[in-house]
Order: sequence, then structure tokens, then C-alpha cells
Amino acid sequence: MDLLLATNPFEPSLCHRIFPRTSALTTTIKRFPPNVVYHNFDEIGLSLALSSSKTDDTLTLDEIHLMLRPEGTKPGFKSQYSSAPLPHLGERADEATGKDIVELLGEPERKGGGRITEVWFEYQKLGLQIVLATKVWDDGANAKIRELIYFKP
Repeated sequence: MDLLLATNPFEPSLCHRIFPRTSALTTTIKRFPPNVVYHNFDEIGLSLALSSSKTDDTLTLDEIHLMLRPEGTKPGFKSQYSSAPLPHLGERADEATGKDIVELLGEPERKGGGRITEVWFEYQKLGLQIVLATKVWDDGANAKIRELIYFKP
């Protein structure tokens, strides 16, 4: 993942690393001021967060969001990434709970969410934020991963 972050993801040599082998994908593009653009590929559970600097308009990849259990999906949805070995988590990502993650990676540097948004925690040195499939901290130990966000540490 680190090789992709802070690069232009639309360079032909990098596209094959980001997108799984599949037919044409539908993308939804959302822009947020001042300079962030999200390219969402909902049918495969992928979102790319890009930004441009104040000095030029070249987009660079800031975050890779892998949705293992996207919000609002129908029962039985299978993310392209749910069974793939993922950095830091190996082949356990799909079945891992909040407790499993803390046992594997240790206590996170940052935590947030609950009540209104999903519970999340972050390992800044690893460039990894984990969003759990719950809004209740007391349920976090048994909650599975909803989303993995990779960013440049």
C-alpha cells in the first residue's frame, strides 16, 4: 500500500495494482473543499481519496478505503477484499473482531466514534485506521471490521 500512497493512481502502471481484474467499473465522484476528491467504486467496496496541493492541480492518492461490510449493503454482500490477505492483518481481516485487532497490533494510538458514527481506531505508525461494524463501544470487542483505511504514516 505504501508504494501507492502519495502517487497519481491514474498512471497506467499503477492502475492494475489498485483495481481488481473486473469488467468496467462504475465510479461515483464526490468533491470536498478545498481540494479532496473521492472516487467510489461501490460494487467492489473500494474508495480512493485524492487531493491536490495549493501549488498545482496534480492529484495524489492520500487514502485507500477497503469496505469489507459497506453500510447499507444487502445481506450476503461479498467485498472483493474481504478474503484477501491485507497488510498488517494477513488473512484474518474478514473474520477479525475489535479484540482480535488489538491483540494482533496492540493498543491503538487514536480512537473515536460511537453513538453517531461507527467506532474506529487508528495505528498512525502503520498508516491504518480500522472502522468497526458498530456504533457502541461496549460492543467493539466482538464487532467485525466494516472498513479499512490505509494512509501514509
